[in-house]
Amino acid sequence: MTRDVQQNKLYKTERIWFNNYPNNPKDVFLDTERKASNYATWIWINFKKKIYPESWRTRVPRVRVSFKGRTWSYAMNSGGWYNDRKTNAKYKWIKLAPCHQTFRIIIHEMAHHIAPERVSHGPEFVKVYMFLLAYYLDYDLSYMCKIANERNLQFSSTDKYLNTNFNKLLEKQKKNWIETEANKLQGVA
Repeated sequence: MTRDVQQNKLYKTERIWFNNYPNNPKDVFLDTERKASNYATWIWINFKKKIYPESWRTRVPRVRVSFKGRTWSYAMNSGGWYNDRKTNAKYKWIKLAPCHQTFRIIIHEMAHHIAPERVSHGPEFVKVYMFLLAYYLDYDLSYMCKIANERNLQFSSTDKYLNTNFNKLLEKQKKNWIETEANKLQGVA
């Protein structure tokens, strides 16, 4: 396995992103494994066939979240999926540490499942992660790109769906910001 050269940079950068949204009402605390699994499955269903599609993804219908992580959280990956012993249903698996039971951490771990396995915290993963933060938690993509560039955190992708939708969301956010600023100016005048 190759060295994950972006991991520390990403963790430092995401702290800056998170600090910019300290009380985001969409970043809910997930107090039960069932709630966490539902949120993760919601992301999986929306994007498993769209970003970096793999044939086995159609056979994996859900995500299971466990609060068994000790001090860190991680996306469990055993060649694609796990099998439920009782029902033989396939699922993706995430382990969350007690202090990580929030939607933004679920998004981080789901980005690992959506991005190709070999990229770890590489540019493809970071772009998926930024897109999911903006899509689900309304993080400002322009701001995230600016901070990522300042910290020399690379984000790129060859996936057409991801690039197209990333750019559409970026343009939509810019348009909304311009409209908001125009409304503020009209209110002042």
